[in-house]
Amino acid sequence: MFSKPIDSRPHWNKTGFQVTAGKTYRFRASGRWCDAGNNPDANGYEKPSLNWWIRFRRVRSAPWFALIGTVEGRDAFVIGTDKTWTATRSGELWCYANDVWFMYWNNRGSVTLEIEELRAAQ
Repeated sequence: MFSKPIDSRPHWNKTGFQVTAGKTYRFRASGRWCDAGNNPDANGYEKPSLNWWIRFRRVRSAPWFALIGTVEGRDAFVIGTDKTWTATRSGELWCYANDVWFMYWNNRGSVTLEIEELRAAQ
Protein backbone atom coordinates (compact mmCIF):
# COMPACT_ATOMS: atom_id res chain seq x y z
CA MET A 1 0.00 0.00 0.00
CA PHE A 2 1.31 3.42 -1.01
CA SER A 3 0.16 6.58 0.79
CA LYS A 4 0.74 10.21 -0.15
CA PRO A 5 -0.73 13.57 0.93
CA ILE A 6 -2.24 15.51 -1.98
CA ASP A 7 -2.09 19.24 -1.30
CA SER A 8 -4.85 21.49 -2.61
CA ARG A 9 -2.68 24.45 -3.61
CA PRO A 10 -0.21 23.06 -6.23
CA HIS A 11 -1.37 22.71 -9.82
CA TRP A 12 0.32 19.30 -9.86
CA ASN A 13 1.12 16.88 -7.04
CA LYS A 14 3.70 14.45 -8.38
CA THR A 15 3.16 11.35 -6.26
CA GLY A 16 6.28 9.37 -7.12
CA PHE A 17 3.98 6.38 -7.75
CA GLN A 18 4.49 4.65 -11.10
CA VAL A 19 1.47 3.10 -12.80
CA THR A 20 1.76 0.47 -15.52
CA ALA A 21 -0.51 0.29 -18.57
CA GLY A 22 -3.01 -2.56 -18.21
CA LYS A 23 -2.66 -2.87 -14.42
CA THR A 24 -5.58 -2.09 -12.11
CA TYR A 25 -5.33 0.08 -9.00
CA ARG A 26 -7.58 0.91 -6.07
CA PHE A 27 -7.51 4.49 -4.82
CA ARG A 28 -8.91 5.69 -1.49
CA ALA A 29 -8.72 9.28 -0.31
CA SER A 30 -9.47 10.52 3.19
CA GLY A 31 -9.56 13.90 4.85
CA ARG A 32 -10.84 17.30 3.76
CA TRP A 33 -9.38 20.30 2.04
CA CYS A 34 -10.58 23.89 1.95
CA ASP A 35 -11.64 26.03 -1.01
CA ALA A 36 -12.44 29.59 0.09
CA GLY A 37 -14.67 28.50 2.97
CA ASN A 38 -15.97 25.24 1.46
CA ASN A 39 -14.60 22.15 3.17
CA PRO A 40 -15.18 19.15 0.86
CA ASP A 41 -13.73 15.66 0.87
CA ALA A 42 -12.08 14.27 -2.28
CA ASN A 43 -15.48 13.82 -3.99
CA GLY A 44 -15.67 17.61 -4.25
CA TYR A 45 -18.79 19.77 -4.18
CA GLU A 46 -21.15 21.77 -6.38
CA LYS A 47 -22.46 25.23 -5.59
CA PRO A 48 -25.02 27.03 -7.79
CA SER A 49 -23.35 30.41 -7.25
CA LEU A 50 -20.25 29.04 -9.03
CA ASN A 51 -22.08 27.72 -12.12
CA TRP A 52 -20.78 30.52 -14.35
CA TRP A 53 -17.19 29.39 -13.57
CA ILE A 54 -17.70 25.71 -14.49
CA ARG A 55 -16.45 26.36 -18.03
CA PHE A 56 -13.05 27.23 -16.50
CA ARG A 57 -12.66 24.16 -14.28
CA ARG A 58 -9.74 21.99 -15.26
CA VAL A 59 -12.08 18.99 -15.60
CA ARG A 60 -15.44 20.56 -16.44
CA SER A 61 -17.45 17.38 -15.85
CA ALA A 62 -16.02 16.82 -12.34
CA PRO A 63 -17.15 18.70 -9.21
CA TRP A 64 -15.17 21.51 -7.63
CA PHE A 65 -12.31 20.07 -5.60
CA ALA A 66 -12.82 16.51 -6.78
CA LEU A 67 -9.52 14.66 -6.53
CA ILE A 68 -8.24 14.24 -10.09
CA GLY A 69 -5.56 11.80 -11.24
CA THR A 70 -3.49 11.89 -14.42
CA VAL A 71 -0.57 9.98 -15.84
CA GLU A 72 2.09 12.67 -16.10
CA GLY A 73 -0.50 15.35 -16.84
CA ARG A 74 -2.51 13.44 -19.46
CA ASP A 75 -5.74 11.45 -19.48
CA ALA A 76 -7.38 13.08 -16.43
CA PHE A 77 -9.82 10.94 -14.43
CA VAL A 78 -11.80 11.49 -11.24
CA ILE A 79 -10.48 9.61 -8.21
CA GLY A 80 -12.80 11.04 -5.53
CA THR A 81 -12.80 9.13 -2.25
CA ASP A 82 -12.85 5.62 -3.77
CA LYS A 83 -11.95 4.51 -7.29
CA THR A 84 -10.85 1.34 -9.05
CA TRP A 85 -9.01 2.21 -12.26
CA THR A 86 -7.04 0.45 -14.98
CA ALA A 87 -4.12 2.43 -16.39
CA THR A 88 -4.15 3.07 -20.13
CA ARG A 89 -0.55 4.27 -20.18
CA SER A 90 2.53 3.86 -17.98
CA GLY A 91 4.12 6.69 -16.03
CA GLU A 92 3.99 8.66 -12.80
CA LEU A 93 0.62 9.43 -11.19
CA TRP A 94 0.06 13.18 -10.78
CA CYS A 95 -2.96 14.50 -8.87
CA TYR A 96 -4.73 17.78 -8.11
CA ALA A 97 -7.85 19.36 -6.67
CA ASN A 98 -10.22 20.29 -9.51
CA ASP A 99 -10.34 24.09 -9.61
CA VAL A 100 -9.96 27.03 -11.98
CA TRP A 101 -6.31 27.21 -13.04
CA PHE A 102 -5.77 30.73 -11.66
CA MET A 103 -7.64 30.22 -8.35
CA TYR A 104 -5.34 27.83 -6.49
CA TRP A 105 -3.99 30.69 -4.37
CA ASN A 106 -7.00 30.46 -1.96
CA ASN A 107 -6.83 26.67 -1.46
CA ARG A 108 -5.72 25.08 1.80
CA GLY A 109 -5.24 21.62 3.25
CA SER A 110 -4.66 18.18 1.84
CA VAL A 111 -6.24 14.78 1.52
CA THR A 112 -4.39 11.50 1.97
CA LEU A 113 -4.38 9.21 -1.06
CA GLU A 114 -3.80 5.48 -0.59
CA ILE A 115 -3.00 3.39 -3.65
CA GLU A 116 -3.09 -0.37 -3.92
CA GLU A 117 -2.21 -2.40 -7.01
CA LEU A 118 -4.88 -5.07 -7.45
CA ARG A 119 -3.90 -8.57 -8.45
CA ALA A 120 -5.17 -9.85 -11.77
CA ALA A 121 -7.88 -12.53 -11.59
CA GLN A 122 -6.45 -16.04 -11.67
